[in-house]
Amino acid sequence: MIFATDLDRTLIFSEAFLEESKVSYQSIEIYKEKPISYISDQAIELLKELSKRVHIIPVTTRNYEQYHRIELFYEVFTPEIYIINNGGSIYVQGKEDQAWKEHITLAINALVAGYDEVLQSFLKDYKGPVERWKKSDDLIWLVLGDKDQIDWQAVEQFEKNYSHKGWKIDVNGRKIYLYPEFINKWAAVQYVQETYLSEEDIVAAGDSLFDYEMIHKAKWGIIPKNAWIESSCMPYIMVTPHTG
Repeated sequence: MIFATDLDRTLIFSEAFLEESKVSYQSIEIYKEKPISYISDQAIELLKELSKRVHIIPVTTRNYEQYHRIELFYEVFTPEIYIINNGGSIYVQGKEDQAWKEHITLAINALVAGYDEVLQSFLKDYKGPVERWKKSDDLIWLVLGDKDQIDWQAVEQFEKNYSHKGWKIDVNGRKIYLYPEFINKWAAVQYVQETYLSEEDIVAAGDSLFDYEMIHKAKWGIIPKNAWIESSCMPYIMVTPHTG
């Protein structure tokens, strides 16, 4: 069995969630000499046991550097396979899968609208405050705005202008992501299943729009309570009874 799981707000949590938590936890990520991500002690013990029974595959929008800041994967268990950049990159035993990388590169080169065009168009239309933007591992544009002043009209305009050209836009708090639709978690999970772990059932867990397709197309889906995405009435999808 494969357990394909998102990380942030699914398995690991920022300090903002600790005030609501009534369980013991520990830091598993340090950034600029400050702890920024945590996981419960109970989750750690369950992951240790689960890793002995199933293939646990982290599937995250984090880039390479951000993923490797997570100490959990050095101290508790080391995933043989992990997927980063929202499905844009796959690593097997520490090395990037070159066939998948070539597939993504060819698809990028075939885009009708390129990365620079879509970013410039979005920034031209966007009237809300923007702190900065960057291209994460040359695969995803990340625009940092203000979560309380998101220009939803510009978001909708981008969808009208570029969805038919193969681009997607997602907003998660103050983070605005622009990326090609072929860079998605479920496509990468399917590739891993077919290439490395054939005929394995998939359980998928996640909390955001990035995870929606993965959760709904897996054999079983798990959504954390109070997630960004709403629960589904599908019988194969469950919502956890507690947050965290």
